[in-house]
Amino acid sequence: MKSVQAETHEGSFKDFPIEDLLTLLAQQKRTGMLHLSTSGDRAIEVSFREGRICKAKRFRPKPNELFGNLLVSAGLISEQQRSRAVDEQRRTLKQLGEILVDAGALSREALRDFAALQTMEALFQPFEWTTGTWKFVTGEVGRDFEGLAPIECAAVVQEGTRRRSQWPSLRRRFHSNEACFRRLKCLPLPESPEFLKLQKKGISLGDRERCLYALAEPERSIADIVARSMLGEFEALRALNTLCDVGLLKIVARGRSARRGATGGVGQQRDLRSVLNAFLYACLLVGLTALVGHLALQRHAQRTLWPNEAAYREIVGTAQKSRIVSAIEAYRIAHGEPPTDLSRLIETGYLRPGEDRYPFETPYSYSLQPGGDYLLLLPLR
Repeated sequence: MKSVQAETHEGSFKDFPIEDLLTLLAQQKRTGMLHLSTSGDRAIEVSFREGRICKAKRFRPKPNELFGNLLVSAGLISEQQRSRAVDEQRRTLKQLGEILVDAGALSREALRDFAALQTMEALFQPFEWTTGTWKFVTGEVGRDFEGLAPIECAAVVQEGTRRRSQWPSLRRRFHSNEACFRRLKCLPLPESPEFLKLQKKGISLGDRERCLYALAEPERSIADIVARSMLGEFEALRALNTLCDVGLLKIVARGRSARRGATGGVGQQRDLRSVLNAFLYACLLVGLTALVGHLALQRHAQRTLWPNEAAYREIVGTAQKSRIVSAIEAYRIAHGEPPTDLSRLIETGYLRPGEDRYPFETPYSYSLQPGGDYLLLLPLR
């Protein structure tokens, strides 16, 4: 390592990867503070004592990453308890965890487990970084109220390397933390034929999968599910991935209901892609509605221009079918799934009465298909 000052060493991940750095600090039994940073103002601080990790935390965390807000998101304390503890922390300068334990809002064991989880979440983040810098400053590190057990660097390196290889596929599947799930089937009971069949395929539905299945309630976002699982993001997403693979859960766009943020306010934090899709569909709906309305007003003229009634119905019917498809997709975005039948579109205002059959006497043929797809056909004539 390149020495900059008597007690400071620094470098980059390009010249000294995170796994080599942790291994060296362990071998030399270093005591001090390791600062890791990368683009986007992301930074991690790791404290060492005699080559073993004492604690890791985010440096300058975002509001939703503050320790108290994370406790609220996990459902361990209420927003009121967090607010009172923060006020006392400003007055006394005591650690937030100590204040919560003293107030009886949190047990010492629960605090220690949660602090250990957050340490591991912070430690594994740099293994995903492609670029970054590090700086190690030797010196004594203070002891935290949580009293976490020291962590061996070799175990962190081994687990971090494993996660690095699996993260890309998980990120591709769960690309939006604001998406939610729809339960497609009931979770099979242990020793049931379906459960044993999955076991033979090497698929295990253990306590983690059962916990995540129970948490995957309608309109609960992936971020909320991960926070409440107390498993950490990687392990929670792995379990959700298994549930999706075996057809128990399906990822769907989140509906209109907003979720309560970490600070207790109601935020309109929808997935940007869903919002843009809804806007595009809304524009399409307006345009097609105007088109179909114009065709309706000119119906007699169209029949004069189109002596062939079948040809007229075919052209207008195709345009109206596009109008119905747009209404179905707008309904899917708002409710997380297509309507059970076209009458639901009329009941909820996505279609006007009669638009499910215009310009025909009978309604369009509509049916739901497995996996959330649907079939829409022109009426038989």
